[in-house]
Amino acid sequence: MCNYSCMLYNFGMRILIAPLIHTPKADAAYYLTGNLVSLFAQEDHPCAVCTSSHSRFHSVSFFPAAPYQTSRLFAAHADRSYDAWLYRSGAGSSAFLEADIAAIHSAIKQFKPDLIITIDRTAAVIAAREAGIRCWAVVHNSMYNSRPTKKAVQSLNAVLSSHNAEQVLNFGELYSYCERRFCFGPIEIQPFPVEADVTRIGIQSLYPLHTLQTNRICIFLGEVKQKPNTLSKIITDAFLGAPYAVYTWFPGIHPETQGNLHFLSTPREDLLPGSIAIIHDGNDYLFNQSMVRGIPQLLIYSRDCLRITNALAAERSGIGIGIDENDLTMSTLYENYRVLLSNDRYYERNQAIADQCNADLDLSEIIKYL
Repeated sequence: MCNYSCMLYNFGMRILIAPLIHTPKADAAYYLTGNLVSLFAQEDHPCAVCTSSHSRFHSVSFFPAAPYQTSRLFAAHADRSYDAWLYRSGAGSSAFLEADIAAIHSAIKQFKPDLIITIDRTAAVIAAREAGIRCWAVVHNSMYNSRPTKKAVQSLNAVLSSHNAEQVLNFGELYSYCERRFCFGPIEIQPFPVEADVTRIGIQSLYPLHTLQTNRICIFLGEVKQKPNTLSKIITDAFLGAPYAVYTWFPGIHPETQGNLHFLSTPREDLLPGSIAIIHDGNDYLFNQSMVRGIPQLLIYSRDCLRITNALAAERSGIGIGIDENDLTMSTLYENYRVLLSNDRYYERNQAIADQCNADLDLSEIIKYL
């Protein structure tokens, strides 16, 4: 059932966004979708989002889709493979894909889009091909840099067979059927094989305002598995009494202020500009937004493919440091943070990467391809 919360205009391209959102209002796909919605509204393109009901967006048509049920295999076996991440999380299972294809077809039938944009939503590519609708994909280099996982590909190919579509060798190959593929960040951070034919944009948002540096750091840990009390103690022991403000958010946190420590009820993206450093969980959007502003990053990563890929990219390019979340303690947190700010190399590399991101322009670039 469709809940129309905006007027559908008689002009402009009708765009359906299909993001895979698994952490409401803190997920990278959530942030990117919100920015796309704002951009298309500015350009008078009617826009709709097909996603689960806990991820509503303002001034846009909404079409519901069931969230995937996280598999028990995910916590035990998560690794760097994109295929395995989708399959073991539950988002690549045959049952979920079939249900999701039906949900997207329902949105297509009601909204009648001219274009579908998918963010890690495999079903959207299949549904768009069946309906004969243009499809764009936001891609990440982890889709192309690991071996295919047999069970994941078998599950995908079973669904493709049921929809009379060609078999593929991996999930990345499926995106070759999209009209265009977009990535965010410079080649040092997001390398792709030439055959992927990716359109590169520097910034995942509309151009960030230049702000003066302030005396604060941000700590956003939406997917770190430590218990809230444990995280709170680690952060308090490491930073309470420091001569700068510390703004912190993670699920289950109790909002309060203790001296220089500010525990937030929600992650506040607006605090990033001007920060002297950011500590986060490898979230792809936070990674990009910190990178384009030249902010040194300390990434607390797991074996989930996007998080560890971003942490490795930060270390490889010299813009940040990664800590395995299993090794997170007060001492590892503070000591790596101290190294991040005391070594001029991180500052210099961040400025160089930020310049490259800005040279590749911001999200508004996507409009010229419509």
